[in-house]
Amino acid sequence: MVFARISADADQPTLAASMAAIADNRAMYGLSGVARLLSGMTLLAATWYLLQTWIIRERLATPLVPALFAASGIITALSGVLALVLAATAPEFTDP
Repeated sequence: MVFARISADADQPTLAASMAAIADNRAMYGLSGVARLLSGMTLLAATWYLLQTWIIRERLATPLVPALFAASGIITALSGVLALVLAATAPEFTDP
């Protein structure tokens, strides 16, 4: 995910320059979005597995950990989806 995000070179000083970079590097930016989406889904799967452990079920450990995993997974997956939408719809700029 990091390699694709950096390769897309979307971290520019202005929004117009960032959008131009995304439009020029749709494949790499889209790949970083897919990786983020998969990472979020993995965190959600980890949440489910963590909730199945005896230490969480018997309330011997804090239930905050699975909640934080779930929140992080949802936000990460949403970030990936939005990156894919942005890669698909980024307008072409001729002069950022």
